[in-house]
Amino acid sequence: FKKHEGRFSTASENVQFIIVEPKLAEKSKPWIWRPAFFGHEPQADIALLNLGFHVVYLDLTNRCGSPEAVKLGKTFCDFLSKAYGLSPKPVMEGLSRGGYYSLQFACAYPDRVSALYLDAPLCDLKWIFDLPVENPTAKEMIGHILREWKTSPEKVKSLPVNPMDRLDGPAKAKVPILSVYGDADTVCIKEFNTLALEKAYKKLGGKIELIAKPGVDHHPHSLKDPTPIVNFILKNLPNYDAAEYERQLKAHKKESPKFEQVDHVVNLRDNLANSRIKMESGKATVAFVGGSITEMQGWRDMVKEDLKRRYPNCEFTFIDQGIGSTGSTVHAFRLESDVLEKAMPDLLFFEATVNDIANGFSPEDQVKGSEGFISHALKANPYVDIVMLHFIFEPFNSLVFNGTYTNSLYTHERVANRYGVSTVNLIDEIAENMRLYNLNWEEFGGGHPSQYGHEFYRRSINYLLDKAWSDRSQTELKKHDLPENKLDKFSYTNGKFLDVEKAKIKSGWKVEDKWTPSLKSGTRRNFTDVKMLTTNEPNSEFTLEFEGSAIGILCASGPDAGMLEYSVDGAPAKILNTFTNWSNALYIPWAFMFEKELPKGRHTLRVKMLEGKDPRSRGTGLHIRNFLVNP
Repeated sequence: FKKHEGRFSTASENVQFIIVEPKLAEKSKPWIWRPAFFGHEPQADIALLNLGFHVVYLDLTNRCGSPEAVKLGKTFCDFLSKAYGLSPKPVMEGLSRGGYYSLQFACAYPDRVSALYLDAPLCDLKWIFDLPVENPTAKEMIGHILREWKTSPEKVKSLPVNPMDRLDGPAKAKVPILSVYGDADTVCIKEFNTLALEKAYKKLGGKIELIAKPGVDHHPHSLKDPTPIVNFILKNLPNYDAAEYERQLKAHKKESPKFEQVDHVVNLRDNLANSRIKMESGKATVAFVGGSITEMQGWRDMVKEDLKRRYPNCEFTFIDQGIGSTGSTVHAFRLESDVLEKAMPDLLFFEATVNDIANGFSPEDQVKGSEGFISHALKANPYVDIVMLHFIFEPFNSLVFNGTYTNSLYTHERVANRYGVSTVNLIDEIAENMRLYNLNWEEFGGGHPSQYGHEFYRRSINYLLDKAWSDRSQTELKKHDLPENKLDKFSYTNGKFLDVEKAKIKSGWKVEDKWTPSLKSGTRRNFTDVKMLTTNEPNSEFTLEFEGSAIGILCASGPDAGMLEYSVDGAPAKILNTFTNWSNALYIPWAFMFEKELPKGRHTLRVKMLEGKDPRSRGTGLHIRNFLVNP
């Protein structure tokens, strides 16, 4: 099964979600939603995946069914219906405190729930405050309850925190409930929870079934054989057609959904005539700079083939410079060595919208990087045509469907507008095709698209090229004008690499010509078996003399990444933790900028490794591939 992970974002929330897709979705697009404890005792989930259900998780584990959390769940359901075409009425799967959230949601939105499968559920919060303070349930839950409900122990019993006081909505809507419970449960005691729920729901005419597990405590959840759970769910989904689904599986041949070009996603600020003229003349260079979406086999290879078909008599030079995990800051400093020193491009594709936000760069840093890259390219070759691409990944979906965009799109568009650079907004392209033309996110392939997904990128890029090159009024090369003023005077317009051998080693560091990591972990292309300035020792120290307004390092930050202190020109030392959110599993290429707005001139950098380290790190190391300077 294919799993997609991301963050569901609204104006006030940013919550982890996981979607697991079946090999083939049943036509009514059923899904089961866990608001807590994804992956725990997944027997029923796996069985349902094999029956065409999606399995969905939105991490509301410690939200205690608060009104804000319940509203967020409704927004999330709406999003899944729009973006993924899932049924508007999920089956709620509530384990333990997830049962409480499921009940709260069903009480608030009874018309948005197909059925409730509860397992050793917490059904009421009030009784927790009557438990002895040393009780493990009380210890863990009371703080969460008071925080999420913004209340005090004295006031909690007057709040609508007991779903059993308002079960009339789901009872009238005929929402069926199944509760599986251990009759020796010492955590969610049956008398206060499952049995009290049964009594209250039956009194209102609601349909509820119980499966008791004799002698079982709170754990284990579920049933070894989930068949009774699955059968309960299937019999309460009238639109689910088991026989038809069986036939679909046998006859299944994957068909790609229809592609519809969305015109407004192309912002044509230039007719790209210079590159057209060069290709028509018989010789042209095309460069592709970006992260893993550019590096992987996909749109880049497709566009190359399309260009060769458009201009069969042109001798093309292609420069492939996609490096996974890198954004505009890295691109700005590597442009000279990785592109311009190889060949001067006539057409340059550039993308960093995903990694600029995924790697946590601020809008100010995004401007410094993307403006630096574009202005540097235009200074080096005033005739180069540049196309900026905005790719999509999971967290962007929830933003688009809630009417907004990632800040990196706004930032990059601001830069593109200043420099007259044409852009293709693939975020909108994919979102519109999902919303209006039944594109399925799983079929598209997610943040790293399937080959079919890359076809969308290819077609939209070709749509821009078609629009641009249909204007043939320009017959001679024409320089692109640079704006009088940059958006940020400290943008990395002159960014370049400085060799690590320029460092003056005081202690502990060494230059390795073919560095490989000492710890087993993932690596990226061009960040292993290359020259590195490296150390694993605390108190290792070096200095570096450089000229320019910015200084930083490009390193491989892996599971041994340490902490350091640095200082420029004798200023008070600053502390930097070089362990990233991805370092545990990967020696990830990472740019750390020490200073970004220095006065022009000569400076001296001092770097010293510290004995302390991030608690997640297994070492005190640092492995520097290049220094980053902006002369």
